[in-house]
Amino acid sequence: MYLNFILQNFELIVISIFLIITISTICILFVQNNFIKNTSNKIENYNDMIKKNNSELAEYINTLSKITESNKQKLDELIIDISNMEKKLSNFNTIKGNDDILTLAIDLVRSGSSKEDIKSKTGLSDSEIETIYAYHKNVKN
Repeated sequence: MYLNFILQNFELIVISIFLIITISTICILFVQNNFIKNTSNKIENYNDMIKKNNSELAEYINTLSKITESNKQKLDELIIDISNMEKKLSNFNTIKGNDDILTLAIDLVRSGSSKEDIKSKTGLSDSEIETIYAYHKNVKN
């Protein structure tokens, strides 16, 4: 009975099966096409996000570079300022040291020390000691 039914309706059954296969294939293609579109959209979104992040990162790095260059220039200026201060301090100490030596020599002359004693204690030259003697020998505190 089933066999007779199948044989009598064989053409109809085959056409129905082909129709089901065709509809299934179209459905599969449609689903696959939607999946590809979604995936493509996601990839484009990721690509746009990466481009945006890259441009922001490039801008950030550029800004950091400018800040670093500015800090380098300021550091160079500070190094020059410190060097100038060291020179001025060295000159000041030299002048101050010379004043201290001259003051000591004047005090020694006023107290009646010999020229050799003054020379050994201060390290001044003979002409400097003679000059100090000439102006300060007879001056008392």
